[in-house]
Amino acid sequence: MTFQEPDAETPSLAPPGEDRTGLALGFLAMVPMFFVYEWALLETDGTRRNAAELALGLAFERLLGPWAFAARIATLAACALVAFGWLRRRGVPVREGLSRIVFEGLVGAVALGPILALAFDLLGDLAPPLELRWEIPARAPNLARAGLLLGGGAYEELLFRVGLYSLVYLAVAKLLRAPGEGLGARRLASEGAALLVSSIAFSLFHLRAVTRFLGAGGEEFEPGVFTWRALAGILLAVLFRWRGPGVAAWTHGVFNVALLLGIGPET
Repeated sequence: MTFQEPDAETPSLAPPGEDRTGLALGFLAMVPMFFVYEWALLETDGTRRNAAELALGLAFERLLGPWAFAARIATLAACALVAFGWLRRRGVPVREGLSRIVFEGLVGAVALGPILALAFDLLGDLAPPLELRWEIPARAPNLARAGLLLGGGAYEELLFRVGLYSLVYLAVAKLLRAPGEGLGARRLASEGAALLVSSIAFSLFHLRAVTRFLGAGGEEFEPGVFTWRALAGILLAVLFRWRGPGVAAWTHGVFNVALLLGIGPET
């Protein structure tokens, strides 16, 4: 990430090699996912929408009404152009960077299911009961549905990792400056708080009780599924901090599509 405060004593969100794992290249890698999602919306007449996309576009919907779709597309295109210009000005090899992100995202999607199952199993008696069922569907899933899931992963990474994780991190880092905590302790506390809050919020945002104000669908609360999804949020947050938002988004989106196809850890 590329967020950085002017005070050197405040821990930064920017990792080493920030151009390769930062927001500009990561956002550019998400652009195909966003536009697949928008195509899927047109194919389904907007009958099913991702709650994160609805939350991020709430201002467009309230202020622009029927023009919200055009405004969202224009905003995505403008952000992509700005990101591309920024990267070219800094001499970042964009094509190689995007290829790396997509490849790492595919690897991450393959690994996420087994790691998630192992993490849940390691909780032992602390984890609520959860029965995992992986079934190959009898007929091919709808292509538009797959597009919604792929692009929805990118919107969720924007909201929960790029947005919420970063805000919590910076807020906690600032709060801990007053008591005089050391830089290392502030960084550790900031990372821990951001990881926990963003992952719980990610799981909560799949519940009908939380997202119904957006007009989105959702699930009833089930302890095992909630814990499973919160663990997924933790793993995606770790990937976000380690390899950047683009890899986390592609991992998330492709994993969503794999679940739609019935591909699980035991398949």
